[in-house]
Amino acid sequence: MKDFRILLEEQAASSAQPHVIRLTGYLDHDNVGQFDRSAERVLASGNYRLIVEISELDYLASSGIGALVSLLLHLRRRGGNMVLVRPVPRVLQVLDVLGFAELLPIVGTVERANSILRGESR
Repeated sequence: MKDFRILLEEQAASSAQPHVIRLTGYLDHDNVGQFDRSAERVLASGNYRLIVEISELDYLASSGIGALVSLLLHLRRRGGNMVLVRPVPRVLQVLDVLGFAELLPIVGTVERANSILRGESR
């Protein structure tokens, strides 16, 4: 099992670029608080567009799912949105079963996520 890590690439509220959070390892009850603290930084910034890059996220527990949904709702209440990028097959299967594709875009590249968040397409 890989250690859980978060890399947050923050952008200014006035920036045309969204924030990017890169998640590695397992997002579960042991580290969801760490994710929540990063989410709070995003919300406090005033830039409510977020890319969550999860190509190295090996496991997504129910607590991690709840944290993602909570963050999405907070972003949308503020006029923002979130896009998930490159989930591994095991994580994608969980997201598919839960209907995440109906809630938010799940795409294969950060570039595609950027175009969605700029309003170019869903």
